[in-house]
Amino acid sequence: MTTIGNDDQKKVDISQNIRFIRVLKGITQEELGKQLGGISKQAVSKMLKGKISEDRLAKVAEILEVRPEVIQTLDIDAVFKHRNVGEKSIDEMLTYIEERIRDKQQTIKRIQLASWKNARGS
Repeated sequence: MTTIGNDDQKKVDISQNIRFIRVLKGITQEELGKQLGGISKQAVSKMLKGKISEDRLAKVAEILEVRPEVIQTLDIDAVFKHRNVGEKSIDEMLTYIEERIRDKQQTIKRIQLASWKNARGS
């Protein structure tokens, strides 16, 4: 877990914050890797589990279209604190959101293909 903060303040999980923002923006780990210079999704995962340099954090923030400070200070627990999310963990919610985004992307591709076939008269 990549964190910032000290004993006097709550530690913020930067990797979780990056994932949260990435999922909300519909960016896959693979797409993030491509925009970070063509690194694999596994390399992105490994990078997020380790220490992230300020330069790399700035690049990730640029790709996600947020300021680095947002990634460093976002408190996801606080975002969901007063929401009716039941017993689901943030990780479960993000996985659910990612699955719904993939489903919608597949539906869009099927619609585009059908439109293309109709336009060609097939």
